[in-house]
Parts: sequence; C-alpha cells; structure tokens
Amino acid sequence: YAVANCGLKALGMDHGNPTMEDGHQVWFVSDEHITFSPATPVKVGDRLRVLPGHVDPTVAYHERMFVVDGETVVDEWPVDLRGW
Repeated sequence: YAVANCGLKALGMDHGNPTMEDGHQVWFVSDEHITFSPATPVKVGDRLRVLPGHVDPTVAYHERMFVVDGETVVDEWPVDLRGW
C-alpha cells in the first residue's frame, strides 16, 4: 500500500470515491490522505493523478486550479467559489 496527500477535506465525496489513473486502486480515504495499492512502483515526490467523484464541491475546497497538458502546467485559474 501507499499513501497520497489528499483526502476527504480536499475531495468532493458525495458521488463516490475518487479514482486514480495509471491503474492505481484506491482502498481507503481518510480526512487528509488516500490509501491505495500502486499498479507500478511510486516514490516520495511522484505526481499522481487523482480523479474526484464530484468535481463541483472539490473545486470549492480550493483557492486555485491548475490547467495541465500532460505533465506541464499551462495556466492557473482563481476559484471564486471558496466557502460555497
């Protein structure tokens, strides 16, 4: 098992658990962390793509969004839903 630094307080969970790309399987979501079984080896500092079950409340938890193209951040958007 491995642990990622995002959990209930960072993800909207009202429409189910988050999923992960690259074949990683989510086993448990706590307030601050996701416990998952990695499909391939991961190490501290690796970037993992976590897909929330419901994006609207997930966005409302954060002050900004990053627009990515593959591994490259191409833009940053402010979120005006903070505290929604």
